Amino acid sequence: MDCENNNPSAEVVLGGISPEHEELLAQLSKPENALRCLSCFSRSMLRQNTVEDLVWDIAGQAGRLLRFEDCVLYLCEPHGLVQAAAFGVKNPRRHEIQSPIVIAYGDGIVGTVAVTGRAERIGDVRLDPRYIVDEFAGLSELAIPIIFEDQIIGVLDSESSRLDGFTAEDEALATAVASIAAPRIATARAAEECSRAEQALLNIEQEHLQREEQLRAERLESLGVLAGGIAHDFNNLLTAIIGNLCLAQLEPTAAENGELLAEAERACERASKLTQQLLTFSKGGTPVKESADLGELLEESVQFALRGFNVALELEVDAGLETLALDRDQVSHVFHNLVLNAVQAMGGVGQLKVEARLPAGGAEVLVSFTDEGPGVPEELRGRIFEPYFTTREEGNGMGLASAYSIVRRHGGRLVLEPGDGGGACFSVYLPAAAGEVRQGQQVSELRPVAPAHILVLDDDDAARTAIVRMLESLGHRVESVPEGSLCIEAFEQAFRGHNPFDLVVMDLAIPGGLGGREAIRRLRAIHPGVRAIVASGYADDPILSQPEHFGFMGRLRKPFRLIELEREVGLVLRG
Repeated sequence: MDCENNNPSAEVVLGGISPEHEELLAQLSKPENALRCLSCFSRSMLRQNTVEDLVWDIAGQAGRLLRFEDCVLYLCEPHGLVQAAAFGVKNPRRHEIQSPIVIAYGDGIVGTVAVTGRAERIGDVRLDPRYIVDEFAGLSELAIPIIFEDQIIGVLDSESSRLDGFTAEDEALATAVASIAAPRIATARAAEECSRAEQALLNIEQEHLQREEQLRAERLESLGVLAGGIAHDFNNLLTAIIGNLCLAQLEPTAAENGELLAEAERACERASKLTQQLLTFSKGGTPVKESADLGELLEESVQFALRGFNVALELEVDAGLETLALDRDQVSHVFHNLVLNAVQAMGGVGQLKVEARLPAGGAEVLVSFTDEGPGVPEELRGRIFEPYFTTREEGNGMGLASAYSIVRRHGGRLVLEPGDGGGACFSVYLPAAAGEVRQGQQVSELRPVAPAHILVLDDDDAARTAIVRMLESLGHRVESVPEGSLCIEAFEQAFRGHNPFDLVVMDLAIPGGLGGREAIRRLRAIHPGVRAIVASGYADDPILSQPEHFGFMGRLRKPFRLIELEREVGLVLRG
């Protein structure tokens, strides 16, 4: 006898049981055969991994074991008894119940058993008003409760096409089957509920982490907006200060205080760099790439970051390094962060080796920072560039993250090299492409330009006045306006009066008014040949990165010195 055949019976005879089932009944009357089949039944249940597979296996095994024409397994759910699996008439195809129903607790014979916990064997269901007609209208019914730890968890229900189709032996054997199945069903359901609960907790935790990340991002964005506004206003002030310092150095009496004026100018430049670092840290932004001497920038950044620490520096820069196209402020921020990271790892004492070289192939320039600290544990190496990840109580977890972001925006790579026993080595790979010859040119190398008629748009009175005075000191005729619509109006009047402006210098942000972005768009719609320079204290604005895409021919990042203004004006006027 094959007790583990999983195919639904194809030999159901609605008018009675088949000869094969009669033989099975005779075999089961022998205790040793019944025990062997129940053992097969138990082993089959243990092989099922899900509640769905388990209940279908129980219904099928029970139906074959008890030679039933119909066997339905109901599971107790909060809203009623649900037909979870079936064998025979209700199961025309594998794992499919034909016309499934839900029975309320207390309704019908099945609902009664689910409430009382007592088996019911009905010889003629036509005489029982509780009988619920289902897909298979039988004449007799056997309903056995499935009970685990005094709790009814389901009902095993069978119907027969014969009157008195179930015997006391059938009831006893079905009760044994239900008793064996009960703990397995309860355990499987508990495991799935536990799994669902764990998944729900994981989902909640993930949602919580995502929400925290969103809040961090929102806070960072708010900080970025605040930092951008502060940087813009502060850079306007520095533009006025640096501009006037540059003009003061041109005065005949400047020789008496020349060193003091130069020192004040250098202090303003350092203040400007601090402002740019604040903005870069909080928001980043598209790099404003210009030609820069990498070795000079590296030495300046490293020396500045090491001030106040007892760290010996070993700096090696290849003599053959060319100037690169990069954003000086952003790359300086990267070097500064990597130095501070090394210093903190060494506890403020030790030796730092910094190298800059051009590896074989010449496609990238390598700048490496090697410290004598404890190194980065293997389990943390994959997380060190994540935002907000830090192993230090005083850290904010943004230093390496912002450095990584800046290097990537430059088309490069920032990697933690494999450890070789001690310390950490961070390598910055930057594209070796040379930058435009803009910053590197000296004014004396540029052809002088004829005096031009220039219009200045800037809402800040002090900055506007300083820019006008610097341009006038270069011999240009200058007019100024505080708002974009006035700029367009002044440009139109000068054009109609046959005294057109040769150049417009525009600030981007005009609170409550028309800024440079919209003003140049409108001007170019009327006068496609207008020449304009964008000047802004918002260092992360994409217009500063690609001014030509927005209608400008040049750019000035506030604050700027007289020499930088003269250079940019000269380049644009020459076309």
